[in-house]
Amino acid sequence: MNFKLCALKHHFGTNFIPRPSILCPQRRQLMDELKLLQDRYLELINQVLPQLAKERQLPLRYNHCFGRIVLDNLFGCCWYEVLSRKNGSAYKQLNQEQLKRAIEIAEAIIFEPQEYIAQLNQNSLRWRGKLKKLGVT
Repeated sequence: MNFKLCALKHHFGTNFIPRPSILCPQRRQLMDELKLLQDRYLELINQVLPQLAKERQLPLRYNHCFGRIVLDNLFGCCWYEVLSRKNGSAYKQLNQEQLKRAIEIAEAIIFEPQEYIAQLNQNSLRWRGKLKKLGVT
């Protein structure tokens, strides 16, 4: 146990649980970076992509559709085969690298032709077994 933590436990009692920033400034920086990535992901999924869908008259319009498409294509399968639906919001379960990749996928939707999102949607529906129900293979 380092001296700083020892002194804090002595001052506040043995049940003292320090905040991560007290023990490790690098951890605080990582948490700040994670929050920035989460905020960007949410901005894309909840605002930018639905607005883009409206402007381009895409068949997809709702934020949960974009979330499904991005996360399914991030993992190459239905996202809840990888993440737990019981552990809260999916984006909060992503690590930094996964969030960066999800943001890349979402931003690519903005700049790629409409066929790109159509392909991502087809992938997602195929992994979910929904294409056969729609009569598409």
